[in-house]
Amino acid sequence: MSAKRKSIPATDVSSDETTDDDEASGSNSKEKAGSAAKKKKKKPGGHDATAAASSFSNAEIDKLRSSLLTWYDANHRVLPWRRTPHSRRTAPSPAGPHESEHPAPASLDTQQFAYHVWVSEIMLQQTQVTTVLPYFARWVARWPTVAALAAADMEELRHAWAGLGYYRRAKYLLDGARHVVDNLGGRFPETAAGLMGIPGVGPYTSAAIGSIAFNDKAAVVDGNVIRVLARLRALPGDPQRLMPTFNEQAKQALHPERPGDFNQAMMELGATVCRPKNPDCGACPANHCCKAYAEWKAHCQKHGLPQDLPPYPMPSKGGGSSNPSAQGAAPKSKGVKNKAGRKAEDAQGVEE
Repeated sequence: MSAKRKSIPATDVSSDETTDDDEASGSNSKEKAGSAAKKKKKKPGGHDATAAASSFSNAEIDKLRSSLLTWYDANHRVLPWRRTPHSRRTAPSPAGPHESEHPAPASLDTQQFAYHVWVSEIMLQQTQVTTVLPYFARWVARWPTVAALAAADMEELRHAWAGLGYYRRAKYLLDGARHVVDNLGGRFPETAAGLMGIPGVGPYTSAAIGSIAFNDKAAVVDGNVIRVLARLRALPGDPQRLMPTFNEQAKQALHPERPGDFNQAMMELGATVCRPKNPDCGACPANHCCKAYAEWKAHCQKHGLPQDLPPYPMPSKGGGSSNPSAQGAAPKSKGVKNKAGRKAEDAQGVEE
């Protein structure tokens, strides 16, 4: 039987990019964005209708939290800025190509751990994990505390940063360290809201640091998370207009007791399983509540295709996916390498 293969919701966001349009962009860009938003006319019931139709049921949330964290505990990557106290990875397990041999040292206190998470988040903007690993190790060895970093000069940082690109990020680290030391007594705020006051830190980075280091109940929304959520709910339309829906979904799904692990699990899922191309739907711990996967299976059954046939994006005449809900992409913004990636100032670098 000849049948046209349908596309599963995909994305044109690479798996090492995420979205945060106002990260470290300054008040002018925020004011412009606000002004532009005022000029746009809202369509009646647009967001409310989408949010209502795409929300998770309580049963779906419970199962998503449980299955995703069970998968993450057994399959997480080992990274020097990550702690995994619930790890169930089979030991001994050699480090993979995109991870390190050891996690963050258990001897680090919470504030020191927050410093490691912050440095890693800034380094991972538009940069893959494999590239960042050696830079991160050298950085924390040379400047082991936020106070030590605050005392450094920019020339030292430029030299240490050589090869990572986007040198503005090194200045964000220096300015941020000096802000923490000079204005916050050398201590990082323990909430995402408080962390927003640090130069170069916006909604994504603040939620990442707050949840991972301090267990703050702040949901991370990056390109990987957007892709996962868009597919779970098979959401059609422009991701830019759906950002309020994605934010609400992420908050709704967030595990209240393990917010940092859940955020990392969502990002890890998007980076390693729910990939932009060739997603491994059969191995996905969230496929039980994935509407896009259900639609794909129904399509295969209808056209007599093998049920285990891997989904793939089918280009449309315009070059994108033939399915509007296939986007799951990060909103467009200026200053990005990828037309659908997020700004270099706030990107979570992960790899497929």
